[in-house]
Amino acid sequence: MKSIKRQCAVCGTTIAILESTGKVGCPQCYELFGNEILSHLHKTTFNYEDDNDMDNNYFGSYQDLVIRLQEAVEHEDYEEAATIRDRLHNLKEQSL
Repeated sequence: MKSIKRQCAVCGTTIAILESTGKVGCPQCYELFGNEILSHLHKTTFNYEDDNDMDNNYFGSYQDLVIRLQEAVEHEDYEEAATIRDRLHNLKEQSL
């Protein structure tokens, strides 16, 4: 099955760029790639859940942020979504 190449009409970001950098180029990207962003975050969350060394407070906080990110995207609050995305990234970096 051939995948369709989607590109943001505003900034030119593609799914390949998003996957390689982990960053969107503009608020419109959240709408265009929202499902992929949320899917990736959910996969990441479930991976952390399976890690026995992971602190429960961390997982709860991470999962809460994923839910808040989803709500921000659904309400088209892209500024809040970007802030939450950055917090998720920081939490992930601290856990490594």
